[in-house]
Amino acid sequence: MRESCVLLQSRYIEAREALSERLPREAREALSEAREALIERGVEAREALRERSFESLEALRERGVEAREHLRERSFESLEALRERGFEAREAFRERGFESLEALRERGCEAREALSERLPKGFLNCNQDSSSSKDDKSKKGDSASKDDKSNRDKDVRAKRFIATPILVGIMYMLSNSQSSTTGLQGPTGRKESMDPMESLSSMGADFFSDRFGDSHALEWPARVRASVFFALVAISYAIHLSLAVPQPCSTKTWKDVWVQLLLFLGDMILLPYYALFPDVKCDIAYDSSSERNRRVIAAAPTLQRYRITFWLRNSWLNMMLPGFKEGLRWKFDRERYLSIVRREIVPLSQGGQVALDWYTAGDALPATAPVLFLGSTLMGDGRSEPTADIAKRFSAKGWRCVCFVKRGCGYFDMLPLTEDDWMPTCPSSFHEVKTGLEMVRKMYPQSFLALAGLSAGASWIRQYCAWSGAKNVADAAFSLDGGFKWLETVKHVDANTSFVGKVLGTAQARPLLLKAEAQTPPPWLDIQRLAAAQQISWSEVLDTVNKPSVGARSVEDWFANNADFCKDLPQRSAIPLLIVCSYADGCCPDFYWTEFDPVKELPSKCPNTFVCINACGAHCFRASGLLGNGNWGADVALEFFDAVRDESSHDADQTR
Repeated sequence: MRESCVLLQSRYIEAREALSERLPREAREALSEAREALIERGVEAREALRERSFESLEALRERGVEAREHLRERSFESLEALRERGFEAREAFRERGFESLEALRERGCEAREALSERLPKGFLNCNQDSSSSKDDKSKKGDSASKDDKSNRDKDVRAKRFIATPILVGIMYMLSNSQSSTTGLQGPTGRKESMDPMESLSSMGADFFSDRFGDSHALEWPARVRASVFFALVAISYAIHLSLAVPQPCSTKTWKDVWVQLLLFLGDMILLPYYALFPDVKCDIAYDSSSERNRRVIAAAPTLQRYRITFWLRNSWLNMMLPGFKEGLRWKFDRERYLSIVRREIVPLSQGGQVALDWYTAGDALPATAPVLFLGSTLMGDGRSEPTADIAKRFSAKGWRCVCFVKRGCGYFDMLPLTEDDWMPTCPSSFHEVKTGLEMVRKMYPQSFLALAGLSAGASWIRQYCAWSGAKNVADAAFSLDGGFKWLETVKHVDANTSFVGKVLGTAQARPLLLKAEAQTPPPWLDIQRLAAAQQISWSEVLDTVNKPSVGARSVEDWFANNADFCKDLPQRSAIPLLIVCSYADGCCPDFYWTEFDPVKELPSKCPNTFVCINACGAHCFRASGLLGNGNWGADVALEFFDAVRDESSHDADQTR
């Protein structure tokens, strides 16, 4: 086929050359001149056609403008005529209504007078007395629902507060730059008085005459009005989120992220309000039938209210503050950062090591000084800002403080894993922490021993109190933002606050990843999968390392035999236990403390349990004071422990 095409092309070229040779030269010149003439005529015809079409287009455009102006004038005249007729009809209806109302009023008075003349004297008074008695009965019946009405009134006031900015924005949108409710400019340029209803109707017609569908035809003032409207709606919703209890904290989808941004905006807008009213509502639950419990609550006045740092109202901003402080201490004052604790290594019989971080501020205290045993966060140690800040405040009051460090924990000065230890960190580390607590009790058998835990450490305290019962070696306990069931907590965090789940999973995977850089991991540990699991979820990290480390069939089986082995035990406590949590701590879902772990119900089942739920407050850190230098959680724990100590000494005196 290709050869045939080439042959045809060659024959065509030969034929064209032969034809050109046969034609005379004059014929060829005449042919070229005719072609040039045709080209010139075509160009002239095209130019003429273009000029005519342009003239027709201009004529059509002028006619369209004239028709639009004519139509606008007619529509304006029709609108004015309809407006005048509407005003006339309204005035006529108003006059007739007044006349009818007056007539009805006169007839009612005449009928009442006629009825009073016919009925015996005192009859109407009896009716009034009976009606008043009915009113009294209705009032008595309504007294039972007074609380519900007050709650509804609060909701109505809140809705009015939210709706007011929206209404203001709508009125601003409907306002006309050339008219107001006080007067309009007439044809002579003077302001003519106009009825308010007429002014409002004119404003509405002026606003909705703009075409929002056509961005080119939209005038700039209309854009401004629309922008102001949507801005006011966003600000109103942001203020609503900031005042809501509980506050949303999900970060699963982009919609959740936008909600968090609006929440941050609302917190920033309300900074002046929070500066004037810094108190955060605290829901306190305890067994008030016990006289001892009433004395303990009375001796802890800080528990009644939380004066939060107004510019740290946002939970995310508040959570970043401890990490920022710790980073500054590590960067600019590393020697002091390392010297605040004296680390005691504790080898484990099954391999690996843990540690006790003794705070050096209590080294010179007598042997009978009260002891505070701290349970750190998931991967924290004694130098971590949340635990170090509590220990500093207790040490200033004469307490000896010690923090338990789980295997591989610590942020800037991590407790290293031993050479033969590839066991991942257990979130609870129940038996290891229990071993550390028993060691401290043996060292100071005569001292008052208190437990204080943050997040994972707080979860351990609740589990230990439920597991130990009367064998509890401590005298009092304080739990801050710690749940009771680990598996369900991890699932809720991954399903709602996925960003927090990834951060916690990354922190838990870090010790093994660092060790794998210098040593060969065991066959069961897939380092590449572990590195990828950090970006997926906390559950994926646990499934990658914790499950295969003991040969469990699933993550659920691993939790059942390790971190959640006592989840089915009744939540009791043989010692006074104060549980503090927040409806808006930023890490747990907003329904965590109301549906999943309803801690407010515990005091009814265990008289030794006290519960305080803050309406607002970041996870593991309750900043207070104007500059955020205070620690409300530490102050509450100190007052609670002192009250329990006083009760213990009081009981001892009575026994003697």
